[in-house]
Amino acid sequence: MQQIVLSTILVVMLGSVSVATAAEIDELLPECFACHGLHGVSQMPNTPTLAGLSSKTISQALLAFQNRQRRTATTELHRLLANSAPRIQALAEYFAQQNFPPARQAFDPKKAERGQLLHLDYCEKCHRANGTQDHLGCGILAGQQPGYLRDSLKAFFNGTRPASEKKTKRLAAFLAEQEPEAVEDLLHFYAYQSNQHNPQTSGNTQ
Repeated sequence: MQQIVLSTILVVMLGSVSVATAAEIDELLPECFACHGLHGVSQMPNTPTLAGLSSKTISQALLAFQNRQRRTATTELHRLLANSAPRIQALAEYFAQQNFPPARQAFDPKKAERGQLLHLDYCEKCHRANGTQDHLGCGILAGQQPGYLRDSLKAFFNGTRPASEKKTKRLAAFLAEQEPEAVEDLLHFYAYQSNQHNPQTSGNTQ
């Protein structure tokens, strides 16, 4: 019954999604929930919350997994997304319509203060409002699961996760100008933000 309701919601939301695609979503959503939590709200520090990210962010990520440009912990994802743009669109729209609940985290105030300055210098232009908004497919940093953020930054820095030319330049500047511990300062700032009021209280479909 729950799967039927979820499919119906998606069909109403997307309009153009075929009945066949809606049936496929019945298979896809439980697979997503198994790792990313119910409705995309992760309860695991190394797995990102999908709920409330923009449809552009999610569709870009799914396309990267589909094309094997990004690594995934499960090979099942490749099978589920194979040759299916409608599936990717439907999943992206579904999660974008959810609310993003920040993961409450402990933080060091001094590190968070240093991290705020780093964010303003290197990250704010794309990750706006102290990283609480998903602007143009950049994702939400504040309140995202900490292990996932740490792993993502490491992957960007070592080049195992693809990035735009603009982001690559910013990452290179960060590495050249900052000490290694600066990454932890950034993470403590985003953890601090998770304990503040998050202005993004509804899904973002930019």
